Amino acid sequence: MATDPISSALDALVTHLASELGSSATVRRGWPEAAVEMDVGTKPEVAVTASPSPRATLVSPRELDESGSETLTVTYRVGLLEVLVQVDLWCAYRATRDEVAPLVEAALHNQLPRTSGLWLTQDDYYSRPLSFDIEAPGTHEQDAAAGEWRSSWTLRLTTDLVVQTELPETGQIDIQLITELASEYITEITPITP
Repeated sequence: MATDPISSALDALVTHLASELGSSATVRRGWPEAAVEMDVGTKPEVAVTASPSPRATLVSPRELDESGSETLTVTYRVGLLEVLVQVDLWCAYRATRDEVAPLVEAALHNQLPRTSGLWLTQDDYYSRPLSFDIEAPGTHEQDAAAGEWRSSWTLRLTTDLVVQTELPETGQIDIQLITELASEYITEITPITP
């Protein structure tokens, strides 16, 4: 189980885009290292990157799941996480970019016609939902001078922050309450299950 919701979300997005684009483009997480050249002449490349400054909003904990018999494992949703994600399409030629960009755009809207945007599930982060809303699509003609034609999409990712905790086996506690009422003692035993 992944412990980083952002890493898990990026993996889910890369897997989705690779599945949707098929052989039309190579999809990678992150940009290649500075010493590595992209081979966009052979095949367009799609790079998925996240902003280094996510925003977390804590909420009242809500129980999502319980499991276990000896030790009870409880999963809580404790917050919302928002982070900007950038999807870049790099091509060697304008015509290729103009052909592949609509495929990327379509892959970022799997909820049509009900609504726009992309909804996925994080398989390795407590099966939490992911919502990607497109903030700003764009093209970058200035990159053509370097032999690369680029389109980019800025997405706002929203997902849950989750905490999992273990509780000992539940038991019963008996509380004995003795009260004096009119010179008589009354004993009352009340079972309480924590």
